Parts: sequence; C-alpha cells; structure tokens
Amino acid sequence: MDTTADAELRLRIHFCRRFLVDRTHSWVCQPFSVLAVVMSGGLEVEITGPRGGRIKPVLGQVFFLPASVRRRPYLVGCDAVDALALAVTLEYLGGLDLLRRIDIPFLPEPSERMRAQLLAMEELETPSDDRSLQRLMTRQAVAHSLLSGLLACVSPSPALPALLPEEQRCAPALRFMDEHSSGSVSMAELSELCHLSRTHFFRLFRLQVGCTPFEYLRQRRVQQARRLLAETGMTVAEIGGKVGWPDPYHFSRMFKAATGMAPTHYRSNWRKQRLV
Repeated sequence: MDTTADAELRLRIHFCRRFLVDRTHSWVCQPFSVLAVVMSGGLEVEITGPRGGRIKPVLGQVFFLPASVRRRPYLVGCDAVDALALAVTLEYLGGLDLLRRIDIPFLPEPSERMRAQLLAMEELETPSDDRSLQRLMTRQAVAHSLLSGLLACVSPSPALPALLPEEQRCAPALRFMDEHSSGSVSMAELSELCHLSRTHFFRLFRLQVGCTPFEYLRQRRVQQARRLLAETGMTVAEIGGKVGWPDPYHFSRMFKAATGMAPTHYRSNWRKQRLV
C-alpha cells in the first residue's frame, strides 16, 4: 500500500502480520523499519550499531527496529513468542527513507493507542472480499495515524527541516541513480544533472543525504538485491548481474559488507521468516 502526501513523500506499508519466534535466531538485517508488539511470551532483541544494545519490550509494548540495523531476537523464559509486526518506509526524493535519518527510540513511550492501531492494521491487511472505498480510506488513515504517533515520540534533527527544501537541488541525481542503479554512473553526469560543479555537488550531496553519491548507489543496489533474493528464484549470480555487480564474488563481498550476511544466508533467513 502506498499513500502519497505530495510528489516527494510516500508512506509505504510493506506488510502487517503475525510471526512466531520459536527459537533464538541468527543476526538479520532488513531494508525496512519494523513496528512490532509482543502478543505472548518473553522477548529480548540485541541490536548492533552506535545505538546498539539489548531492548526488552514488555508484553503488549510497541517497539521499533530501524531499517538496515542488524538485530537478533532471544526468547526469555518461554518456548515461543507471538509477535505482530508492521514493516514501513517513509520515502522522499525518489527513495530516501526518512525513518533512517531520525533517532526514533527503540522503545517509545508505552501507548495503548499505538498497540490498538497495530491490531487494527492487522485486521485491515487481512485478505477480504470487502474492497470498498471506505475500507481503503480507513486503512490509509490508520497507517498515517500510527506513524504520526511514532514520530511524535522524537524531535527530528533541527537541521532536517531546513535541509529538505534545499535537497531539491540533488533530486535529479537521486532520481537518475534510482532509475540507473545497475549501470555505470559518473560524478560528471550527476553534477551536470544538478547544474553544479563536481566539487559543490559532492559536498552538497554528502551534507544533505548523509553519504557520498557512490555510497548511496551501493545502498540502492543492496536494497534491490535484498528484494530479489526474497521475492524471486534468481540465482545469486543472476541477481548480482541485474543490480550492477556482474562478478559473483564482488557482489557477495559488497552484499556481506552491507548486511553482515552472504546473499545465500540472507535468502535462507528470509525464507524461514526471521523478520523480527
């Protein structure tokens, strides 16, 4: 489901469903953020990175797992955990995920309203013969309200609102890389698209996007590779060639550097539904 606030901002709901965690899994990393709630059992989640550590959501408490952060669940005093998970991205300027740029707490303030909204989303995402406009609008409204409640738990970086209008200057380069992520891209091409010198473009892009143009391109390729590994039966070599890394060894090395897992391991984890 996609809902559009304007031409540049899009709330994408990837799924909302239950998962049974019946044992401690290996490390996993996903290209979307997850809002989840433990419905039964005891769970701890270990997270890597600068804000890493272990979080211990209590029964019924909503917790947040950012995109592209490695995590591993542990069972606590039980044989299995029943969890409800909603996977989301908040995209702007051709695919940049705003949720990656905001320090949302892993354990927001306890909110019965957010928990109720997650349960409502589960019901609305359940296949139904009801395809009425009212149901569609209700689903959109609940999704927006849930994300709004999550963002209300934090104060975004003061620089972010000021940067958003200026980022329009980098938008042509971002769109070009999104559309040609598997091809050869040069700094000269990107800077010309934005009508900037190469030096000015490089500095502005790194300031506003948070990484260099080629780091962004690698992220997009890895994101596309994750999707293909999860959703298709293509071989690892075929996927590497499709996303822009035709050498299977180089593709595996780049993918593992970004996710901590080899492509085959990532696919195996996905198929076993190790998403939380």
